Amino acid sequence: MEHDGTRPGYGSVVPTDHELLTQVLEWLAPAGPQAMHLFYGRLFEAAPELRDLFPERIEMQEERLLSAIVHLFTLFDAGDDAMEQLNNELARFGRSHTRFDPPATLKEYAAVKTVLFGVLTEMLGDKLTPQHSAALVRCYEYAAGRMLAAQATVKLTDRDRRRRTV
Repeated sequence: MEHDGTRPGYGSVVPTDHELLTQVLEWLAPAGPQAMHLFYGRLFEAAPELRDLFPERIEMQEERLLSAIVHLFTLFDAGDDAMEQLNNELARFGRSHTRFDPPATLKEYAAVKTVLFGVLTEMLGDKLTPQHSAALVRCYEYAAGRMLAAQATVKLTDRDRRRRTV
């Protein structure tokens, strides 16, 4: 039976973003490392200027991103305490992006979103309903917005920044 956006036994109740993202995680789990490897390969093809921001051996970064995605999907829309924890972590992560000169940009966040959603769509195929896709968009845009806002609050000296080579 195809998923119609309702929860079994609850009639027309629409699942929460947290429930939809939890389901995406369940589907992604067996292929998570492969998805992250595919993501970085495609990201560097789409935005080669970003390659120099990452270590030559990308495996550890792939593991970090998968862990961050699991954490994000687990906390997003999971109640006030979870959202407070998520907001604190997103702010910390966003501030860490100010180490680059220039800091991470909206254009770079958009490139990541495009490539990540492309990989998720490819990996998960027909399992992703419009409701899942909408939850993914809301989650990503929330996270990116929080991180960019946190970046804007940081004032670093030139000595604190890692110069980009692009």
